Amino acid sequence: MLRFSANLGYLWKELELLDAIKAAKRSGFDAVEFHCPYDVSPTKVRDILDDEGLSAISINTMRDKEKNESGLGAIFGKDKDMRAQVDQAIRYSNVIGCQNIHVLAGNASQSLRSERVYKDNLMYATEQATRFGKNILIEVLNPLDMPGYYLNSIDRAADIISSTGVKNLKLMFDCYHFQKMGLDLRELFKTYKSIVGHIQIASFPHREEPTYNPSSYIEILDYFLDLGWSGFVGAEYSPRLCTDVGIGWLSIYKRELERRRNKNADEL
Repeated sequence: MLRFSANLGYLWKELELLDAIKAAKRSGFDAVEFHCPYDVSPTKVRDILDDEGLSAISINTMRDKEKNESGLGAIFGKDKDMRAQVDQAIRYSNVIGCQNIHVLAGNASQSLRSERVYKDNLMYATEQATRFGKNILIEVLNPLDMPGYYLNSIDRAADIISSTGVKNLKLMFDCYHFQKMGLDLRELFKTYKSIVGHIQIASFPHREEPTYNPSSYIEILDYFLDLGWSGFVGAEYSPRLCTDVGIGWLSIYKRELERRRNKNADEL
C-alpha cells in the first residue's frame, strides 16, 4: 500500500505541533513532515512520534518569514548562516529520526555566482548528512508563486544533482509546482525518477485537497507505483475549510490504490 505523510507546515496549522502530530495519526497518515519545527523540543516531538507510531519523513532548513526569507542556499555572503542552518537541521533530525532534509535555495539571481554558492552549500550539506545516513532534498518552486526563487527549473535541479555526483542529493518532486509550470507529471517522473527522493501532492491551480485536481491523482500515483515508487507521498496543501473537514480523500486514495495493486497482482 502507498504510504502518505502529512505536511504539518500546511495541515492542522490551527493546532500546536504536538497536537497536529496526533491529529495526523487519527486521520490515517503513516508519517509526518515538517517545515520549521525548531521552536518545539525535538525530544518532545520524538516522544509523540513514538507514542503515535509515526515516522518523520522530511524537515526544512530554517526560513525567516519576518525577513521575507525563503532560504539561504544560493545567497552570496550567507555561507556561514546557511551551514549553521544545515547543522541545526541535522541535529534536530537526528533526535526525531528524520532521514530527509530539504535545503531551501532562497531568492537569488540566475547567475554563475549563485550557482557556485548553491553547489558549495549543497556539497557541505550532503557531506554532513552522509555522516548520519541522511539525504538532502532540493525542490523546484514555480515562479508564479515564488518569484525570484533560485531553483525554478527542473532541468537546473537535475543538472545540479548530476554535477555534484553525490548519491544523497535528491529531488523533492512537488506535483503542484510542476503542474503550475505547465509540465506533465507522468513524463517528468518517468524521466527523473532515479533522482526523486520524495513526492508531494496538492490540487492545481489552488493548492487545495488533491481531490480537486483536474487530473486524477489516483491515476497519477498509480502510474508512479507502476514505475517503481516505494516511498512516501506527502500531502502539502492548503485545506479549503479546515484540515479535518476535507481529509476524507486519504482513506479513499488508500483503499482505491490498494485495490488496484491487488488487481494487478492477481492478473500476473
